[in-house]
Amino acid sequence: MRNAKVKKSNKILAAITAAMLAVTIGGTGVTAFANNNSDTYECFSFSGENTSRSDFRHKDDISSCWCNCYNSSNSDAGFYIEVYGTSEYNNTSGSYCGHKSYYFSEDTTWYMWNVVYETYGDCDYTAAYLIASPQGSIYDDFDCWWSPDNGSGITWDEER
Repeated sequence: MRNAKVKKSNKILAAITAAMLAVTIGGTGVTAFANNNSDTYECFSFSGENTSRSDFRHKDDISSCWCNCYNSSNSDAGFYIEVYGTSEYNNTSGSYCGHKSYYFSEDTTWYMWNVVYETYGDCDYTAAYLIASPQGSIYDDFDCWWSPDNGSGITWDEER
């Protein structure tokens, strides 16, 4: 009987220890992937040689930004996206935080590597936004979904 009580108290002690460990780790600033991975609709619209900017979104982890172009007014046209970061909470001041321009056309999906969440130079960027540039002089619209974080935990470039 005493042995059963000791085993039960050991299980309770183990559960309490595990709970305390979880609280301790949670309080260290370790961020789980994809806290902010809900998708936002964005229409990138081009009228010749212009660029188009997304709204900014808060970035919660080091995962790659995700974008899917699912529809366009011209399925033969394309455009490029670059990832920018800002601490100003707007999409007019910020810095390039990616490592390349990603080519999009209808039915294209990219996970886009960036350093928005990480410290970039002397600035800490807390929000991401996308700048889209047309391929040539086009007059087309592109319907996209995007997120500053992704639910897959991908931290590199990947086209799907």
